[in-house]
Amino acid sequence: MGRKKGTGKGSVFYNKQRNTWTAQPPETENGEIKLQKKSFETKEEAEKYLEVLAYQREDSLYIKHNGIPLCELMKVLTERKYKEEKIKANQYGRLLKTIKSIENVFKDKKIEDVTSKEIQNYLNHIKEEKKYSKSEIKKHYQQFSQAFYYALDKKYIARTPMTDVYNPGSKKKAKKVKPLRIKEQQKLTKYLEKSTIKEEPYKNEFLMQLYMGLRVGETLALRNTDVDLEDKTISICKTLTTDENGKVIMGKTPKTEDGIRILPIPDRIMPYILEQLEISKNNRDGQLFLSKNDNLVDHRNVNRSLHKILDKLGITSVSTHSLRHTYATRCAHSGMKDVVLQYLMGHSDINITKQYYITADEDFQEEQLRELYNFFDKNDMFFEENNELQK
Repeated sequence: MGRKKGTGKGSVFYNKQRNTWTAQPPETENGEIKLQKKSFETKEEAEKYLEVLAYQREDSLYIKHNGIPLCELMKVLTERKYKEEKIKANQYGRLLKTIKSIENVFKDKKIEDVTSKEIQNYLNHIKEEKKYSKSEIKKHYQQFSQAFYYALDKKYIARTPMTDVYNPGSKKKAKKVKPLRIKEQQKLTKYLEKSTIKEEPYKNEFLMQLYMGLRVGETLALRNTDVDLEDKTISICKTLTTDENGKVIMGKTPKTEDGIRILPIPDRIMPYILEQLEISKNNRDGQLFLSKNDNLVDHRNVNRSLHKILDKLGITSVSTHSLRHTYATRCAHSGMKDVVLQYLMGHSDINITKQYYITADEDFQEEQLRELYNFFDKNDMFFEENNELQK
């Protein structure tokens, strides 16, 4: 008996020699098989693969008789975005984790069986019970919304439950990144200047962040060809990121297109950049920073290294990203023009810089208050002594 043609699901069979299960995609109407068969360790995995193929090729007959598990549709749409390069590998990995969290609750539930009440209860739960951040709740909400509106557009469902669902936001406040105070910056700088590379392998990375405002991934992605000693500049054109499995990889671009920029090297840290160039001259691909195993550096290891230093110095609540915030805060407090600061930080909008990176820290507040009190004093604006009250 010949193989069934058309819009069938395909077939799954056991391979005794390899001890695996093979998923054979269905033939097209003319008998051709466009997709190759694939082997899996379990029968369930093989069957799941054929289901996903059916969704991807939008097999209306299969969908009509079998339905679509909500989370599988979420995965298909996310996979499509990744293949079309609409999202990066690290974003893809994070979205799969979000879908996994949803899958733990909704399991294999079909989209036509999911109610608005179930979705709302889930979103309220991750807000009230799990205390998810506003951005995390938004990711979950978007996964539901995208899946259901896609299904509605394809006429897989007649109505989307998302019309009755709202994003509950979050009670958890976004974590404020704290810049270093002036005395803390002085203390850290002096410590790094006195330390050797053997003692603090990432000391030059910290100084570049602190005095040039680089993102940690941008600094760790630098190669010797990015440094122009004649013009005393550094070109920022890429960043380290992670793939869908969390492995550190070299990104094709910085975090955003506006992150591509050429930054002047301050004279005070030129000696430390020269030191790093000398240390890294034999590194593969000319990388300025590599791990002990000659791999790209994981920013989490750099962050841990910074925390150890700060613990020694008695400085708390600071991360590698705080070094960049410190730079932005000092630039703003020195009176730098918005357009210059926006470029140096690699932001598309100065409001991003102002809202998230510039802090009126205690040092600056004290300085501004001293100027205010001096103004009062010069203009004789203080209260005269009230002898009656003193009596």
